[in-house]
Amino acid sequence: MSHILIIEQNVVIGSEFSKRLCDLGFDSFDHVLTGKDAVVIAKMRPPDLVLIGDSPESGDVLGAARQICETYDTPVLIVAASQAKRP
Repeated sequence: MSHILIIEQNVVIGSEFSKRLCDLGFDSFDHVLTGKDAVVIAKMRPPDLVLIGDSPESGDVLGAARQICETYDTPVLIVAASQAKRP
């Protein structure tokens, strides 16, 4: 069983992450909105992967991910999207 902690402000996008990761074989998810919540949840259930969404509004998200990574030796994946500039 692989457990992923998703840090994403947008619940719809977080849900889409869960669906796509489920298709890849992941079967357990926690979804939080802030870095502070991520640290609390990770203490209750250490994740196998931390996924950070595109534009976290809370400035503590990267610090929280670093803390989780250092505490539990967990990899962190940052998913970022950018719009291509059209000529």
